[in-house]
Amino acid sequence: IAKPEAKPSDIYSDEPIAEEAPGAKFGALAFLLLVGYGFYLLARSKTGAAIFSPWQTISPSYIFVFFFSTALLGLLIFSHLRVKTILFFLFLQTLLLHSYLPLTHSLLYGADGWRHIANEQRLVEGKQFLQAKITIPGSGEPLFETGNSRSTIGKMSYGNFWAVNILVARFFHFDLITINKWLMPILWSVLLPLLLLEIGLALGWSRRNSLLFCWLGLLPFAWQAGGSFTLPGNWGFLIWLFLMLLVLKRIKSPQKEQLPALIFVGLGSLLGYALYFILFALGFAWAEVVLRLSFRGVSVNPTPARHASPLAGVAGRP
Repeated sequence: IAKPEAKPSDIYSDEPIAEEAPGAKFGALAFLLLVGYGFYLLARSKTGAAIFSPWQTISPSYIFVFFFSTALLGLLIFSHLRVKTILFFLFLQTLLLHSYLPLTHSLLYGADGWRHIANEQRLVEGKQFLQAKITIPGSGEPLFETGNSRSTIGKMSYGNFWAVNILVARFFHFDLITINKWLMPILWSVLLPLLLLEIGLALGWSRRNSLLFCWLGLLPFAWQAGGSFTLPGNWGFLIWLFLMLLVLKRIKSPQKEQLPALIFVGLGSLLGYALYFILFALGFAWAEVVLRLSFRGVSVNPTPARHASPLAGVAGRP
């Protein structure tokens, strides 16, 4: 028989989600062995050769290992294991999902990463932003150069991304290639499960359903690729998801001080991709319409406040 859902103050408590089920500990051990073997297969597949696809070098056994570890993790969500344990397993599985590029390539896979490394290196050396141009083959003479407005937009869209990469590289004394290989896989593997869990809780879902929502985040191919490449667009997606979490929390627990705070961070998102600013603005406007209707007595019931979360204090009362 399942235990009652946790109270708002103990969503991340050490209490198990449900009563102990036979074989849960064995399942957890089997999951860890599968994930460890998956990392081993990827590391053993590393190559420095020029290949068209990472699957040219990855062992075919990895596909089966990843499938069984993903399926087993989905079953463990409904076991007696604690929320923190399952969340840690989600971190590991997500990192395994996104390590298929950095672990199998001595350098970077794809061309976009090298373009960003070039400008990051110029900034490290104290040089100015390099304006994009097309040159005549053989002569090096510029055939076409982008205008100043386009260069300014490029600086705004990529500036915070380059700054983070440079700061991390200097603080941890890593080279820019290593940072551009591993920064997004690590950040995505930690932040995306946390954000999806918090979004599920903000929508009033149970802990189990919120964890299942995190598990479903392993399935879309767009997210698989997004967490594997350290690119500004993927970085901006995580920031946008966090902003939308704050919007959901405002709907659940509206307060006056939330409005200027959301406007401030929303305007700050203009320094990134304009698309994410537009999506945030649309979501923010929708939230304000919902709140105005609720204040006037119109029943909209956008997010039943059944479970609060530790991040509730960021944008509202728990």
